[in-house]
Amino acid sequence: MKPTEWGNACAGFFAGATDVAKAVLWLPERRRYHHLPLSAPSIFLVLLLLGWARNFFEVVCLRSIPGSERWYSLSPNIQFAVSLWPFNVCFLSAGVAFVFGLLWGRRMDKRKLVALCFYLQLLHLIAAPCDWLGNVALGMGFVFIAPPDAVTDYYAVTSKMYLGDFVTYGLFALTLGRLLVRDFRLRVGQSVLVVVIILNLIYWPTSHFFSTFNMAFKYITGLWHAHWIGYGLYSLAAGMFGLLLLASDRIVPRWRRCEAGPETRA
Repeated sequence: MKPTEWGNACAGFFAGATDVAKAVLWLPERRRYHHLPLSAPSIFLVLLLLGWARNFFEVVCLRSIPGSERWYSLSPNIQFAVSLWPFNVCFLSAGVAFVFGLLWGRRMDKRKLVALCFYLQLLHLIAAPCDWLGNVALGMGFVFIAPPDAVTDYYAVTSKMYLGDFVTYGLFALTLGRLLVRDFRLRVGQSVLVVVIILNLIYWPTSHFFSTFNMAFKYITGLWHAHWIGYGLYSLAAGMFGLLLLASDRIVPRWRRCEAGPETRA
Protein backbone atom coordinates (compact mmCIF):
# COMPACT_ATOMS: atom_id res chain seq x y z
CA MET A 1 0.00 0.00 0.00
CA LYS A 2 1.10 3.54 -0.74
CA PRO A 3 1.52 6.02 2.13
CA THR A 4 -1.67 7.83 1.09
CA GLU A 5 -3.59 4.54 1.09
CA TRP A 6 -2.30 3.72 4.58
CA GLY A 7 -3.35 7.18 5.71
CA ASN A 8 -6.84 6.78 4.25
CA ALA A 9 -7.20 3.32 5.82
CA CYS A 10 -6.16 4.61 9.25
CA ALA A 11 -8.46 7.61 8.96
CA GLY A 12 -11.37 5.35 7.97
CA PHE A 13 -10.63 2.97 10.82
CA PHE A 14 -10.56 5.71 13.45
CA ALA A 15 -13.73 7.24 11.99
CA GLY A 16 -15.52 3.91 12.35
CA ALA A 17 -14.14 3.41 15.85
CA THR A 18 -15.30 6.89 16.86
CA ASP A 19 -18.81 6.29 15.55
CA VAL A 20 -19.17 2.89 17.23
CA ALA A 21 -18.06 4.50 20.52
CA LYS A 22 -20.78 7.10 20.05
CA ALA A 23 -23.29 4.35 19.25
CA VAL A 24 -22.38 2.53 22.48
CA LEU A 25 -23.02 5.78 24.39
CA TRP A 26 -26.26 6.50 22.45
CA LEU A 27 -24.79 9.68 20.95
CA PRO A 28 -25.49 10.96 17.41
CA GLU A 29 -23.16 9.32 14.88
CA ARG A 30 -22.73 9.01 11.12
CA ARG A 31 -22.72 5.18 10.89
CA ARG A 32 -19.17 5.06 9.56
CA TYR A 33 -18.76 1.76 11.42
CA HIS A 34 -20.40 0.15 8.37
CA HIS A 35 -17.20 0.75 6.40
CA LEU A 36 -14.05 -1.22 7.19
CA PRO A 37 -11.10 0.03 5.09
CA LEU A 38 -8.81 -2.89 5.95
CA SER A 39 -7.72 -5.98 4.05
CA ALA A 40 -8.54 -9.45 5.38
CA PRO A 41 -5.01 -10.00 6.82
CA SER A 42 -5.15 -6.56 8.45
CA ILE A 43 -8.53 -7.36 10.04
CA PHE A 44 -7.16 -10.59 11.50
CA LEU A 45 -4.02 -8.80 12.74
CA VAL A 46 -6.00 -6.03 14.43
CA LEU A 47 -8.23 -8.59 16.17
CA LEU A 48 -5.12 -10.40 17.44
CA LEU A 49 -3.65 -7.12 18.67
CA LEU A 50 -6.89 -6.31 20.49
CA GLY A 51 -6.70 -9.68 22.26
CA TRP A 52 -3.05 -9.14 23.18
CA ALA A 53 -3.80 -5.59 24.38
CA ARG A 54 -6.64 -6.79 26.58
CA ASN A 55 -4.45 -9.48 28.13
CA PHE A 56 -1.63 -6.99 28.80
CA PHE A 57 -3.95 -4.42 30.38
CA GLU A 58 -5.58 -7.15 32.49
CA VAL A 59 -2.14 -8.20 33.79
CA VAL A 60 -1.32 -4.59 34.67
CA CYS A 61 -4.69 -3.80 36.28
CA LEU A 62 -5.08 -7.09 38.21
CA ARG A 63 -1.48 -7.69 39.28
CA SER A 64 -2.41 -7.09 42.93
CA ILE A 65 -5.30 -9.60 42.88
CA PRO A 66 -4.27 -13.10 44.09
CA GLY A 67 -5.12 -15.78 41.56
CA SER A 68 -5.64 -13.43 38.62
CA GLU A 69 -2.54 -14.90 36.91
CA ARG A 70 -4.57 -18.04 36.36
CA TRP A 71 -6.67 -16.21 33.78
CA TYR A 72 -4.38 -13.42 32.58
CA SER A 73 -0.60 -13.50 32.33
CA LEU A 74 2.17 -12.86 29.82
CA SER A 75 2.84 -16.58 29.36
CA PRO A 76 2.79 -17.63 25.67
CA ASN A 77 -0.09 -20.09 26.21
CA ILE A 78 -2.46 -17.56 27.75
CA GLN A 79 -1.48 -14.86 25.26
CA PHE A 80 -2.27 -17.30 22.44
CA ALA A 81 -5.68 -18.14 23.91
CA VAL A 82 -6.76 -14.59 24.74
CA SER A 83 -5.55 -13.13 21.45
CA LEU A 84 -8.03 -15.29 19.51
CA TRP A 85 -11.06 -14.37 21.59
CA PRO A 86 -11.95 -11.22 19.54
CA PHE A 87 -11.72 -13.33 16.36
CA ASN A 88 -14.30 -15.70 17.84
CA VAL A 89 -16.69 -12.99 19.02
CA CYS A 90 -16.46 -10.91 15.83
CA PHE A 91 -17.10 -13.52 13.16
CA LEU A 92 -19.36 -15.85 15.14
CA SER A 93 -21.64 -12.92 16.00
CA ALA A 94 -21.74 -11.69 12.41
CA GLY A 95 -22.34 -15.20 11.05
CA VAL A 96 -25.19 -16.00 13.44
CA ALA A 97 -26.92 -12.66 12.76
CA PHE A 98 -26.53 -13.14 9.00
CA VAL A 99 -27.99 -16.67 9.01
CA PHE A 100 -31.00 -15.66 11.10
CA GLY A 101 -31.59 -12.78 8.73
CA LEU A 102 -31.69 -15.28 5.86
CA LEU A 103 -34.10 -17.50 7.79
CA TRP A 104 -36.41 -14.50 8.14
CA GLY A 105 -36.07 -13.67 4.45
CA ARG A 106 -33.67 -10.74 4.71
CA ARG A 107 -30.18 -10.72 3.26
CA MET A 108 -28.04 -8.39 5.36
CA ASP A 109 -25.00 -6.71 3.84
CA LYS A 110 -22.11 -8.93 4.97
CA ARG A 111 -19.50 -6.22 4.78
CA LYS A 112 -21.51 -3.84 6.93
CA LEU A 113 -22.38 -6.56 9.44
CA VAL A 114 -18.78 -7.75 9.78
CA ALA A 115 -17.56 -4.16 10.05
CA LEU A 116 -20.02 -3.46 12.88
CA CYS A 117 -19.04 -6.61 14.80
CA PHE A 118 -15.37 -5.82 14.19
CA TYR A 119 -15.58 -2.32 15.64
CA LEU A 120 -17.53 -3.62 18.65
CA GLN A 121 -14.44 -5.67 19.57
CA LEU A 122 -12.90 -2.39 20.72
CA LEU A 123 -14.98 -2.94 23.86
CA HIS A 124 -12.24 -5.39 24.91
CA LEU A 125 -10.10 -2.35 25.70
CA ILE A 126 -12.40 -1.21 28.50
CA ALA A 127 -12.58 -4.65 30.17
CA ALA A 128 -9.34 -4.26 32.13
CA PRO A 129 -10.18 -0.80 33.58
CA CYS A 130 -13.61 -2.13 34.60
CA ASP A 131 -11.93 -5.14 36.24
CA TRP A 132 -9.60 -2.79 38.11
CA LEU A 133 -12.56 -0.68 39.18
CA GLY A 134 -14.48 -3.70 40.45
CA ASN A 135 -11.60 -5.53 42.12
CA VAL A 136 -9.23 -2.82 43.33
CA ALA A 137 -11.16 0.43 43.62
CA LEU A 138 -14.54 -0.92 44.77
CA GLY A 139 -13.35 -4.18 46.31
CA MET A 140 -16.40 -6.03 44.98
CA GLY A 141 -14.34 -8.81 43.38
CA PHE A 142 -16.71 -10.62 41.04
CA VAL A 143 -20.24 -10.22 39.75
CA PHE A 144 -21.95 -13.33 41.09
CA ILE A 145 -24.48 -15.06 38.86
CA ALA A 146 -25.57 -18.32 40.47
CA PRO A 147 -23.97 -20.87 42.82
CA PRO A 148 -22.11 -23.17 43.04
CA ASP A 149 -18.58 -22.48 41.83
CA ALA A 150 -16.06 -25.18 40.90
CA VAL A 151 -13.52 -25.85 38.14
CA THR A 152 -12.62 -29.40 37.16
CA ASP A 153 -10.41 -30.80 34.40
CA TYR A 154 -13.46 -31.17 32.16
CA TYR A 155 -16.03 -28.55 33.13
CA ALA A 156 -16.29 -25.25 35.01
CA VAL A 157 -19.38 -24.65 37.14
CA THR A 158 -18.73 -20.93 37.41
CA SER A 159 -20.99 -18.59 39.32
CA LYS A 160 -19.04 -15.39 38.82
CA MET A 161 -17.32 -13.21 36.28
CA TYR A 162 -15.14 -10.15 36.51
CA LEU A 163 -16.90 -6.80 36.22
CA GLY A 164 -15.11 -6.16 32.91
CA ASP A 165 -16.72 -9.20 31.28
CA PHE A 166 -20.12 -8.24 32.69
CA VAL A 167 -19.86 -4.68 31.33
CA THR A 168 -18.48 -5.61 27.90
CA TYR A 169 -21.04 -8.39 27.39
CA GLY A 170 -23.81 -5.97 28.31
CA LEU A 171 -22.64 -3.09 26.11
CA PHE A 172 -21.97 -5.46 23.20
CA ALA A 173 -25.46 -6.98 23.46
CA LEU A 174 -27.31 -3.67 23.84
CA THR A 175 -25.43 -1.95 21.01
CA LEU A 176 -25.62 -4.87 18.57
CA GLY A 177 -29.30 -5.45 19.31
CA ARG A 178 -30.22 -1.79 18.82
CA LEU A 179 -28.25 -1.44 15.58
CA LEU A 180 -29.66 -4.67 14.13
CA VAL A 181 -33.09 -3.04 14.44
CA ARG A 182 -32.10 0.45 13.31
CA ASP A 183 -29.54 -0.26 10.58
CA PHE A 184 -30.43 -3.76 9.37
CA ARG A 185 -34.19 -3.52 9.85
CA LEU A 186 -34.79 -6.57 11.96
CA ARG A 187 -37.83 -6.51 14.21
CA VAL A 188 -37.26 -5.93 17.90
CA GLY A 189 -38.20 -9.52 18.82
CA GLN A 190 -35.93 -10.90 16.09
CA SER A 191 -33.03 -8.76 17.27
CA VAL A 192 -33.50 -9.84 20.90
CA LEU A 193 -33.55 -13.52 19.87
CA VAL A 194 -30.37 -13.13 17.78
CA VAL A 195 -28.50 -11.34 20.57
CA VAL A 196 -29.56 -13.90 23.21
CA ILE A 197 -28.37 -16.77 20.99
CA ILE A 198 -25.06 -15.01 20.28
CA LEU A 199 -24.45 -14.37 23.98
CA ASN A 200 -25.12 -18.01 24.83
CA LEU A 201 -22.85 -19.25 22.03
CA ILE A 202 -20.07 -17.03 23.38
CA TYR A 203 -20.65 -17.35 27.13
CA TRP A 204 -21.15 -21.09 27.68
CA PRO A 205 -18.16 -22.46 25.73
CA THR A 206 -15.72 -19.80 26.91
CA SER A 207 -16.86 -19.67 30.56
CA HIS A 208 -17.84 -23.30 31.22
CA PHE A 209 -16.17 -25.59 28.69
CA PHE A 210 -12.67 -24.11 28.45
CA SER A 211 -11.38 -27.01 30.57
CA THR A 212 -12.95 -29.45 28.10
CA PHE A 213 -11.17 -27.86 25.15
CA ASN A 214 -7.85 -27.80 26.99
CA MET A 215 -8.08 -31.44 28.07
CA ALA A 216 -9.18 -32.57 24.60
CA PHE A 217 -6.12 -30.91 23.09
CA LYS A 218 -3.83 -32.56 25.67
CA TYR A 219 -5.34 -36.01 25.09
CA ILE A 220 -5.10 -35.70 21.30
CA THR A 221 -1.57 -34.31 21.15
CA GLY A 222 -0.04 -35.70 24.35
CA LEU A 223 1.23 -32.20 25.20
CA TRP A 224 0.21 -32.25 28.87
CA HIS A 225 1.99 -29.01 29.71
CA ALA A 226 0.35 -27.02 26.88
CA HIS A 227 -2.22 -25.21 29.03
CA TRP A 228 -4.90 -23.05 27.36
CA ILE A 229 -3.93 -24.05 23.80
CA GLY A 230 -7.17 -26.01 23.37
CA TYR A 231 -9.20 -22.99 24.42
CA GLY A 232 -7.38 -20.80 21.91
CA LEU A 233 -7.92 -23.31 19.11
CA TYR A 234 -11.62 -23.43 19.99
CA SER A 235 -11.83 -19.64 19.57
CA LEU A 236 -10.13 -19.95 16.19
CA ALA A 237 -12.52 -22.74 15.12
CA ALA A 238 -15.57 -20.78 16.31
CA GLY A 239 -14.47 -17.74 14.32
CA MET A 240 -13.96 -19.87 11.22
CA PHE A 241 -17.42 -21.38 11.74
CA GLY A 242 -18.76 -17.83 11.77
CA LEU A 243 -17.04 -17.21 8.43
CA LEU A 244 -18.70 -20.36 7.10
CA LEU A 245 -22.08 -19.06 8.24
CA LEU A 246 -21.40 -15.82 6.36
CA ALA A 247 -21.00 -17.90 3.19
CA SER A 248 -24.17 -19.93 3.81
CA ASP A 249 -26.19 -18.01 1.23
CA ARG A 250 -23.91 -19.47 -1.43
CA ILE A 251 -24.28 -22.99 -0.01
CA VAL A 252 -28.05 -23.21 0.54
CA PRO A 253 -29.79 -22.57 -2.83
CA ARG A 254 -33.08 -21.22 -1.47
CA TRP A 255 -31.25 -18.59 0.59
CA ARG A 256 -29.86 -17.09 -2.60
CA ARG A 257 -33.33 -15.79 -3.38
CA CYS A 258 -33.63 -13.89 -0.09
CA GLU A 259 -34.52 -10.28 -0.48
CA ALA A 260 -31.56 -7.94 -0.18
CA GLY A 261 -33.25 -4.54 0.04
CA PRO A 262 -31.83 -1.45 1.76
CA GLU A 263 -30.54 -2.15 5.25
CA THR A 264 -30.42 1.33 6.66
CA ARG A 265 -33.31 3.65 7.05
CA ALA A 266 -32.97 7.10 5.56
